[in-house]
Amino acid sequence: MIVDDKKSTRYLLHQVLQKEGYQIIEAKNGKQCLEMFSIQIPDLILLDTMMPEMNGFNYYIKLQELFSKDL
Repeated sequence: MIVDDKKSTRYLLHQVLQKEGYQIIEAKNGKQCLEMFSIQIPDLILLDTMMPEMNGFNYYIKLQELFSKDL
């Protein structure tokens, strides 16, 4: 999963990773990423730390909360 508010960054990473055979999911911010995470859990998350609404650090805390509930 690629999470970045810059479309150009998501596009570049998408192209590089797709050429290597990865299936890519994209989100434009942490909030959207959490919503998509409930549909499909990715093997890897490339996360921008400086984003509007929910930055990468806040997203990481929310992700930890989600996983701790499941354990």
